[in-house]
Amino acid sequence: MRMRIQEAAAEVGVSPQTIRKWERRGLVRCPRDSAGARYFLAPELVRLHLIKQVLGRGTRIAAAAALLGELDEPPAARRSELGQTLARLRQSRGWDLGDAARRVGLSETRLAALEAGRSNGTLVTLQALATLYGLALIDLVRGESGAGPALVRAHARPVLLTSGEGLVLEGLAQGPVHLRPLLVTAEPGKGVDAFHGHPGEEFIWVASGRLHLELTGDRAYVLEAGDSMAFRSEVLHRWHAGDGILQALWVHRDAEGPVPTPRV
Repeated sequence: MRMRIQEAAAEVGVSPQTIRKWERRGLVRCPRDSAGARYFLAPELVRLHLIKQVLGRGTRIAAAAALLGELDEPPAARRSELGQTLARLRQSRGWDLGDAARRVGLSETRLAALEAGRSNGTLVTLQALATLYGLALIDLVRGESGAGPALVRAHARPVLLTSGEGLVLEGLAQGPVHLRPLLVTAEPGKGVDAFHGHPGEEFIWVASGRLHLELTGDRAYVLEAGDSMAFRSEVLHRWHAGDGILQALWVHRDAEGPVPTPRV
């Protein structure tokens, strides 16, 4: 569904003049129809929501442009921080690409693309790799050991766009703790199609939009804004956003036992 700039501005909660300003500063590219009028599809709306989030933290426009530029699909020639982390984790265990790929059910080609920074991977793939290396997902996204101050400033959250899923993950905590909160933003209809599970527990609170969550055993739930839910992560689950932009606080709690120390 196409939206004109006035409709997109109302959806995001800003003025049309603000969107035009963001376009002039290079934060968003607005497609235009044959008459030259701007229009917005779901990917542009997600981008506008993310820009509003980033600038709402007090980030300057120039810094926001640099951050958002890093979130775009990385060029083949540049190794992403995520890719470097994955390569270090694999090499520290003495595994070649084939060894690691077989352990998570990936092809060597796909894992090589992840390590080379040509893909950010899907959420299920990243979770499988995090579990393989004994990490929480946020540690993998952050690309660091999790040591240091527990405070995460709003302007300095680690952010990841997953490949082809229309998802934005923002890390909300660091340090040696069992709770791993993420702010998840999803385009309408986007989410994780494949059933997946991993050790630990999960808690979800929907801030806006609608979440369709399915657990194995033919249990399906629809969470509206303000609804919350918790379940064991070992229960296979999948989910997708409803018609609008979904924003949800998603907290993963590690399985019982010592917090793993990443060997990067």
